[in-house]
Amino acid sequence: MLSKELLEKFADNYYKDFYENFDNELIVQNKPKKYKEFRKRKENSTNEWYTPSKYIESVRKVMRKIEVDPASSEAANLIVKADLFYTIENSGLDKDWLNKDGEPSTVFLNPPYGGAEKIWIPKLLEQYNKGYVKRAILLVNACTERKWFKHLWENFTLCFTDHRIQFVGGNETDQQKNQPTNGNVFGFLCPRLHNDILVFDQEFKKYGEIVYVEHYARTWF
Repeated sequence: MLSKELLEKFADNYYKDFYENFDNELIVQNKPKKYKEFRKRKENSTNEWYTPSKYIESVRKVMRKIEVDPASSEAANLIVKADLFYTIENSGLDKDWLNKDGEPSTVFLNPPYGGAEKIWIPKLLEQYNKGYVKRAILLVNACTERKWFKHLWENFTLCFTDHRIQFVGGNETDQQKNQPTNGNVFGFLCPRLHNDILVFDQEFKKYGEIVYVEHYARTWF
């Protein structure tokens, strides 16, 4: 779970999505009317939404396996099939993302949306810079105007999808799908000149446009 301090820090701008993703009512009294409306909508929705398996298979083709998913659930991991995953009950935000053998890991991260990206993306970069994560693929909304998106421009090879991903509810036999209001972007984080950058390019270009970090582009082309 997020700490009370972090929840309070981001509550003013993003309280609705934090309640949805972390189900924490520490600061409900600050927004009683809007919160009640939000809770009513939430209670009428019984499904969580997960990344469709075709994208997960592409992630696996690039990294060979997914060792850690730090923002997941038991149902989501039926699709992701990470060796180690963290949920709302045992949040990955306060843990190191080593694999189950205590070694640097490959990570898939589809963080809670609506503002939580500004916490999860720096956490991913921190774990990568510490050497706890060796490669990672991130999936977020393509909100290029957000301050947190600067981290993607500076550190990730990107795939801007040419469509909006329809996230699936419950499991992939469920007919309900959720299409976001924004487009999506995959980000691949790995060492400079790593051969898997080209593997990412070849695998993900079927989903949209590939954009290289500037120093990658100067080196490769």
